[in-house]
Amino acid sequence: MGDERAERAERARRQTERLRDREERARRQVERPRKQAERRSAAEPKPSARERRWAAARTLTDALGGLAQEQNAGRIDQAQLEAEARVLVSEAPEDVRQAARRIHKVVREALRTDDKGGAEDEA
Repeated sequence: MGDERAERAERARRQTERLRDREERARRQVERPRKQAERRSAAEPKPSARERRWAAARTLTDALGGLAQEQNAGRIDQAQLEAEARVLVSEAPEDVRQAARRIHKVVREALRTDDKGGAEDEA
């Protein structure tokens, strides 16, 4: 009777070990792709803070440009344009707003010189 109990205890211990091993293998199989993805992303160059700020500023200027197009197409009025633009700008961090202002200034200058060039061509 003591032998039977010992055998049952030994079988239960082995079964527990097998279950633990299976769980460990399953966990490793799940972790492996995640770790590979982490290694891949770590190998990719991360954008600098300046690049991230300029990307956010470009997104902001694109959104504001989209609002202007909506207004030009007559889908929204001037008051709605200004309200939505205020919201977009207020949600952006200060450094992104400054970068967006610089982008806007460069675009405005480029358009101004382009307009002058077009006028000279016609003359």
